Amino acid sequence: MRRGGSLQTRLIVVYSLIIILIVTASFSFFYLFQRAKHESWMLDAHRREMNSMSQNIDSMLYSVDRLAMQLKYNDEIENTFYYLRFEPEPELYFERHRDQAERLKREINNIIGVDTMTFNRVSVISKTGAFIGVGAYYENQQVRERIRTLPWFEHLRDPNVYSDIWPVHEDPWGDHGQRVISVIREIGTDPYAIVEIQIPYSYIERKITTIWPTDGAFQWVIVDKTGSLVYAPGGALPEEALGQFLSLSAEGQAPRSGHTWIGGDGVPRAIMLYNTAMYSGWHFLLVQTEASFWANVEPMKQVFLTLALLLVVLSVVHVYVFSKKLLRPLRHLRDTMNEVTLDSIQKDEVYRLLQGYTMTKTHDEVHHLYYSFRKMLARLEESKTQVVEANAREIKAHYAALQAQINPHFLHNTLSLIGVIGYQSGNGSVMNLTSMLADMFRYATYSGGEQAQLKDELEHNRNYLEIMKIRYETHLQYSIEAEPGTETLRLPKITLQPFIENCFKHGFQHNCYPFIVRIRAYYADRDLFLEIEDNGVGFSASALEQWQAALLFDEDRPPLDSPDGGAGLRNTWNRLRMAYGMQFHCVLENGASGGARVRLIFRQVNLNQIGGDTVA
Repeated sequence: MRRGGSLQTRLIVVYSLIIILIVTASFSFFYLFQRAKHESWMLDAHRREMNSMSQNIDSMLYSVDRLAMQLKYNDEIENTFYYLRFEPEPELYFERHRDQAERLKREINNIIGVDTMTFNRVSVISKTGAFIGVGAYYENQQVRERIRTLPWFEHLRDPNVYSDIWPVHEDPWGDHGQRVISVIREIGTDPYAIVEIQIPYSYIERKITTIWPTDGAFQWVIVDKTGSLVYAPGGALPEEALGQFLSLSAEGQAPRSGHTWIGGDGVPRAIMLYNTAMYSGWHFLLVQTEASFWANVEPMKQVFLTLALLLVVLSVVHVYVFSKKLLRPLRHLRDTMNEVTLDSIQKDEVYRLLQGYTMTKTHDEVHHLYYSFRKMLARLEESKTQVVEANAREIKAHYAALQAQINPHFLHNTLSLIGVIGYQSGNGSVMNLTSMLADMFRYATYSGGEQAQLKDELEHNRNYLEIMKIRYETHLQYSIEAEPGTETLRLPKITLQPFIENCFKHGFQHNCYPFIVRIRAYYADRDLFLEIEDNGVGFSASALEQWQAALLFDEDRPPLDSPDGGAGLRNTWNRLRMAYGMQFHCVLENGASGGARVRLIFRQVNLNQIGGDTVA
């Protein structure tokens, strides 16, 4: 069988586990708190940067659209392109009227002041094919051919569309493949002309990378309100997450702002923040990889782990030292207890344990344990003395009992001698009387122990009643009835005789002949009843009231003053209660036609057992 560890080992293990649990819980809570705080701070910082970036680009687009509106409502530009519809070969109008073309270019420059770093080209385009523009070089013949293929005019015919921002596309009027973003405004309700201001894609890219350089940890993505990519250099954003966002944007269900974690299932996780510009409706997405997002938290995590480990080690060492010091007095007490024997209880070495301690002035449990051990030794010494004295008394009582057996033996021999003399003299009644009296003495003094079966007890009381019948002759009548199976009940000897004696002493004292005594033993509801009944004067009302009151208030004790029965009834009650406990009950009552009745009730009793001793 595996032996448990020492108390010190158990203390160290238990307290170490508690310390580890507390330290782990505390540092985990603090780490998670700092992690959440860092996440909140990072998200707030990114939101500020994103709002600044989106407002900057959105404001630029709004300003470009305002410039397009100025060109749209310029009288000379509007009138020129209005009457172009009525010119023959309007697509060649500006080639034939160069002075008019120069005036319109000056009007455009005065309004916009084209900066090639900001604008690639500013153009006014007629549906008929006429074209005037400033900025990047264009070829008129090429322009006239491409105007007819552009969907812009058809798109702006929608009465709800006055302007548009065309996403990233190649410059349709040049041959250099310049990527641009076009802000378009219609002129006229049909419309018969449009204003286009081209913003170089490189301008948007430069604006983003100047403020927030793109690397492997960060990526900016811009999506217009139709779901088309405006800016997407590629990198950190997973294609599935971008595709899902683009589909939501195309359906007009993309959220205006917020953040979410993307990736997983083999794809590196990243956090994506998004914000929707008010004017353009563009969606600005900022993506940062998970590793870079928590880069500042990981060193803190390592510091926390190191501190927690160091604290646990120091705490365990402290517990070891403290437990060893705490248990030193207990080990001393254990060694002393191992050396103590009954012969050494009074030695000075034992009492020297508490030398120097005043128990009333200390709350040290170990010192109180020492004191309790000393008291236990004193009680052991007292118990040893009591055992010696008890053994001496037992030997003396046994000697007295052996001596006392001589007297009953003498009485038995004497009674037998009287019976023989009576028989020889021809008086058989003397022989019968002495024989019954000898049986009664033999039952009371011998018969193996203090208990007997009910059949022996009834036979003893039959002898008693037969002796009393010799005295009262025909004036006494008695009956003894026992149901089969009740005779094996074991009860103390001389249980029924005190009740029968009370019949003659109290019940028949003032009563006329005949005297009747009935004894019954029977079952009822698994309970065994013994009844002793006479036809005497019965119990007085005060006696019955005193008996019932005594039993009601203290069922475990006999009445202090048993009615009409004296010491015999009280002693019998005590003996039966000691033998059967709460299974025994005694009822005193008067019969319906007079006389007294005593009921001894044994509830659900095992007939072969009494007082915890089973009869073989």
